[in-house]
Amino acid sequence: MKPQILFFTRQAYVNFFPKLASERFESRHVCMSLREKAHIEGQGFAVEACFEQEYEALPLAEVPNGLFRSGYHGERYMAWMRLEERRVFTAKALSFWRQVFGRRPYLAFVHETISMEMEELLHHVGYNEFGARDLNFFISPIPGFFYWKDSPYHSGFELDTLAKPSKGHAPAGRVDEYLAQVKEKGHKPFFLYKSKIVRPRVSAKGYLLAQARERMLRWLRPEPFDREQRLRDSIFLSNTGGAHFDYGKILDENWQKARFDYDDIQRVKPFRRAFFPLHYEPEATLLYFDARYSNQVAVLENIAKSLPLDHVLMVKEHPQQPGFLMLDRFRALRERNPNILFFPAEVESLWLLKISHMVITICGSVGWEALIHNVPIVVLSNVFYDKHPQVVKPRDFTHLREILLRPEGLPHPTDEATRDYLARLHGQCYPGNPADSRLYDNPENLARIRFGLEAEIALTLSQK
Repeated sequence: MKPQILFFTRQAYVNFFPKLASERFESRHVCMSLREKAHIEGQGFAVEACFEQEYEALPLAEVPNGLFRSGYHGERYMAWMRLEERRVFTAKALSFWRQVFGRRPYLAFVHETISMEMEELLHHVGYNEFGARDLNFFISPIPGFFYWKDSPYHSGFELDTLAKPSKGHAPAGRVDEYLAQVKEKGHKPFFLYKSKIVRPRVSAKGYLLAQARERMLRWLRPEPFDREQRLRDSIFLSNTGGAHFDYGKILDENWQKARFDYDDIQRVKPFRRAFFPLHYEPEATLLYFDARYSNQVAVLENIAKSLPLDHVLMVKEHPQQPGFLMLDRFRALRERNPNILFFPAEVESLWLLKISHMVITICGSVGWEALIHNVPIVVLSNVFYDKHPQVVKPRDFTHLREILLRPEGLPHPTDEATRDYLARLHGQCYPGNPADSRLYDNPENLARIRFGLEAEIALTLSQK
């Protein structure tokens, strides 16, 4: 009998996971919405279970305390809902996954690294209760490679995995080639290679006039608020209900400051410099990997209050969110802490990195660049390079303060240690890119990812 593999086929993955079908295993697709179900079936594949279709009939399971590692706040799509509504969703989702895994003996389940509460519950039921292997993927820092991992709360491996022999599917020569390239040009994740930083072109006053017109039209033709419909949209379609950042909020609240009040880079020269690259918000790795550090304002305030008096904290916007530091909560933070300086998204991270005496990050890719450029690095959350022997990872905010007050004790990463670490990580990789939706119709990419999945399934079977 072929091994049974469950795919959590949602959103963009409806165009990807079905194409990984193989003669070596039986694919079973589970989705969130009726829309996704129709799309999967339209490609000729059966759907094992659909959460929206079964939702009303699902019983309310008991929700144990300690179920989540991140708590209710981590779910960005349902953050607006009442606690009672959240508990109903959680209870029904637990029942749903228990019914799914009770129907067949699944060897493993495939999904992306955790990005929503439904996946946290999938991991809890599939792995903790039914003993199936969690196969979630992450992209290697070396372009064109990826790896399968067991923990959805981390983008890398534990030390015992990194100590294993190479799987032999990733050419070792790519390590030195990649490191030399990053030394010269810096590292950018695949999703930033073609990203352009776009500022709003409309004037602040023009925007406000347009908003006034829209408000007038809504007053003349009011649309009734349908809470039930919004609940269904948030649960089944991952509609954030306006949670995503947009320029409208900035221009509405700060239109008189729309020239963007960043700091002059000359101000950093008399001081020693710590660099904090701002994370995209809301974003799954920020919300789920370690909930203690999901509030960036709180993190920045703790860092600012812990730095020695001769240091400044350089904070730079994420390339995909120019203008984010102009939000009121960040402006108020800077007013309370004169050692914090703001820099726009357009400034190159590599340039700031090269003038920094240390980098502090929650789980950003700039921390990886810091290792390659021999800059001391403090990592707060879980990320693929946090097992590097020269990364400093504090236990909590109290420990962070102790570390930052004595920056001379931070180790300087060496080329040898970074090369060894990357070689071990690369040895666990397979060719392919499962995260870039532009490649979901690329036969070569699909064949590579399918090969990697078949290899991991074979490995799992051999360990049973």
